[in-house]
Amino acid sequence: MKKLLILLSSFFVVSTSVSTVVACQKDEKFYYNGSFYDSREDVFNQVWKDTEIYDDNESSFSTYKDVLYSDLEIDKMYNEIIKEFPITKKFTLKNLDSAQTLEDNEIISHLPIGDDARIVTVYKDALGRAVQDKKQAIESYLSGTTWFVSEDSINNKNYFKHEYEIKNYLYNEKIQKLKVDTKTQCYDGGLGKCLVKERIMQKIRNNTFRQFNFDGFEWDDGIASNMEGLPDYKIQKYIDSMIRQSQNSKNAFLLEINQDYDNFYGDTLIWKDASLETMKDKLKEWRVIDQQSISPVFWNTLALSKFFKTIIDVFSSKKPESWNIKNDLFQNNESKYEEFREVFDSVSDLPLESPEFDANFSIKKNEEMLSKIKGVKNELKSLIFLKKILEEVAVTRNYDKEEELEKFNNLINEIIGNIFTKNMNYDSAKAFKEISVNNKFFSFDFINLILQPGVLRKKEDESEIDFVNNLQKSVDSFAETVGGVGSVAKIPELSFLSDVWKLTSVLSPVENKLLQLDFGDNQILYYKATGFKIPIINISLGNQVASNFINPIKVIDSNEIRGPQGGWLFLNTIYDTKQRAIEALKIYMVKYPEKFKEIKVKLVNGQSDFPSRDIENKGKDYSDKQIESYINDTFDYKYKNNPMETFTDGFGRYFNTKKSALESLNNNLEKSNFETVYVPYNENLKKIPLGEKRDLLEANKYYIEKILCESKEVLSTDLIANPVYDESENNISVSSDFYQVFFKGKLRNFRTYEDAKYFIIRNSKIDSGIYNSEKNFVTYKGNIFKDISNLESYISKQIIKV
Repeated sequence: MKKLLILLSSFFVVSTSVSTVVACQKDEKFYYNGSFYDSREDVFNQVWKDTEIYDDNESSFSTYKDVLYSDLEIDKMYNEIIKEFPITKKFTLKNLDSAQTLEDNEIISHLPIGDDARIVTVYKDALGRAVQDKKQAIESYLSGTTWFVSEDSINNKNYFKHEYEIKNYLYNEKIQKLKVDTKTQCYDGGLGKCLVKERIMQKIRNNTFRQFNFDGFEWDDGIASNMEGLPDYKIQKYIDSMIRQSQNSKNAFLLEINQDYDNFYGDTLIWKDASLETMKDKLKEWRVIDQQSISPVFWNTLALSKFFKTIIDVFSSKKPESWNIKNDLFQNNESKYEEFREVFDSVSDLPLESPEFDANFSIKKNEEMLSKIKGVKNELKSLIFLKKILEEVAVTRNYDKEEELEKFNNLINEIIGNIFTKNMNYDSAKAFKEISVNNKFFSFDFINLILQPGVLRKKEDESEIDFVNNLQKSVDSFAETVGGVGSVAKIPELSFLSDVWKLTSVLSPVENKLLQLDFGDNQILYYKATGFKIPIINISLGNQVASNFINPIKVIDSNEIRGPQGGWLFLNTIYDTKQRAIEALKIYMVKYPEKFKEIKVKLVNGQSDFPSRDIENKGKDYSDKQIESYINDTFDYKYKNNPMETFTDGFGRYFNTKKSALESLNNNLEKSNFETVYVPYNENLKKIPLGEKRDLLEANKYYIEKILCESKEVLSTDLIANPVYDESENNISVSSDFYQVFFKGKLRNFRTYEDAKYFIIRNSKIDSGIYNSEKNFVTYKGNIFKDISNLESYISKQIIKV
């Protein structure tokens, strides 16, 4: 109290001058903190009564607008700053993943809000344009041309685009042959026509089709009348393997922790949409928590994570080495590397050694970046790389590569085993690898357990919790084996691991309180500190700031691998509901049945009594060969033994005499009585010349409407900017949220709340590194001030004269 009086006395003159002015204005009132006062002096007298000396002279403080904040209550200062610049959550129909952003995640693209844009359905026409009129799109596929044909027109040979061309052909070819008594070998084509073998074969081909059967659901080539006969449960296997919920690909930050500090627990690989600058600021926001707030499931997964990281510490290389793929993943075994590269290339859209593998995760760039990271074992760097590899395969269209995927997963498991046992002796490696053969070991879950145990803390995913429980049983058994009686117990490293497991399996905070840094999405880092005392919370903390020992490194950049928010993905296309994605899968099965081995195939001729034929589903090339064989067999069955040698008129009619054939030919030429066919431009339609345009639609109605004339939802503003269907972005009716703040005269948009928050903080006037070395700090109503002068300035700004 004496110290406070000395400090206050220095402001006596100021107070006297204030009271002199007030005496001349007795009718004025002053409002402060919910009360009215007769003078400013009265306000300050009340303030001084509530002011105390602050004795802590060891902690570091920051100041903002006269108020001091210790490094352990930095979030309090941030909250005060944000009160001045409110951050508002906004919604837009635009997919934010296609928006342009700066390095700090400030969005610079225009974002339509509310009625500025709407979702419209567009259809793909035959020219690849996105049109909103479905009928217009369908009509575009019916475009074609009328061709003239003769009796020997086949496979576009002797098809004529102009009338004069067929006339010249008949005059120069057919008439000349008839004049020298040339007969034609032909076959009865019905309706009084005799057709050459090629025309007969074409006729058979036009009426031969593949008929498919999937668990009782049947359809012909690309044509299915409806999908009601194919319920979802029948294709559940493909739904599970080919459809997944869309998740934003996020940035991955590796927290490089100083090797001298081992009192950090939890996630060290953080997945966030935030920018690197935001992550650096986030690391300052530690808060004190009670041990009771920590989930038991977390400690369970954390124990497993610490156990495996301990294995890495025990068995990893003793000397730091530069990291590279061939050495750390394949121990410089060139044949193993080539085997993996070939398998990976078979299940990935981009080759492993392609310079375009990923603009932010190329092989060369990745090796250079991971090699430079300090304080991180090479084994963990390898797992980070494998994480990226697994993600790449996950987004690849592997709809018919079950065998290749199985081989890929086996190789990943083998690599993981090699990573952990690289420097073990034979017996140790053999004992450890017994764990990896457990059928619950999935490469994704295993890597996540070590790099991101928070992934396995999702309460809603029982399978992942089962994975943790089963894994714990395996480790319990392993620890018991290596710690028990027998030859294995003589291995000192494994005996040590047994002790480690016994300790980590019951891991819990030693102190009553810990520091916690919550990154969101179940990603939490804890710091157990010891040292100086904070009287307010009565806890011993280290005279160190946890963030001083951590350096965030962006090891995966999401800019090139993002996917739209929300919805469901099928073959890299997003749908607003899972059911719509399933319908797309069904259409895909109808369109590409050769991709699904379980679909049965049968060849049928619709205008012949020749029996149908079952063939194996070995792909389109195989079935095409089988179709040609079936067509030849059909011809042999019905026509081969019944040829006719006769005179024909070029129009398919046959006669006993040359004279009659010539008369018929000349008569038809004079009357231009040519046979015509309608040939569609679109190459995806059946190669069947038809009589008129409407026949084309009827024969291909389902195929055109459901498969060729595909549809999607796009943003109206995007459609105006780019009307090309394949280039227009699928924009489902799901609002994307972003955050808006008016700061320093400009309205700014950010991807995340934290990006907006830390942008404001980085650009606000904050002074740091302040200590109470002269012991002039005072506290008032929970706030700390550098001295009485700062407190007076702070109060003065809040007094209102009324």
